[in-house]
Amino acid sequence: MVNHMITSKIQYKASLKAVETLKKTLNAKPSDNWSEGLAKATMKKTQRKINEIEENIKEYEHYTSSEVTHIYLDTLDDLMKAPIRIRLVLGESVKEFADELDINKRQILRYEEEQYENCTMATFKKIMTKVDVLISNKFNHKTA
Repeated sequence: MVNHMITSKIQYKASLKAVETLKKTLNAKPSDNWSEGLAKATMKKTQRKINEIEENIKEYEHYTSSEVTHIYLDTLDDLMKAPIRIRLVLGESVKEFADELDINKRQILRYEEEQYENCTMATFKKIMTKVDVLISNKFNHKTA
């Protein structure tokens, strides 16, 4: 399952609201009709969802802050998320980013929805070479 990044202020605000709602749910008394096991499982699942959304919120806040100077590529997922992270660091809307790249806005939205997994290599290369941001990668070789 893809952990979807927050890519806009609208999604950010909705995520903050979702966490607030889920926390209220978590703190509410379970239904009397639920078994203890069902109540515990539901609470555990709700807490996992809260944690996931909070991670996404933290990531969005990080990349939209003015403190980011590097985007690190430690995994293949990091590489695939790089165009979104770059756009957030630059403070550009999807339309501005698309216009710079001469790619349709709706196409960028589709790419971002799937974290660029549906993007051709040629387009991905065009996007990655067009942006003027320092991307750092490192190779960690682990010996047995």
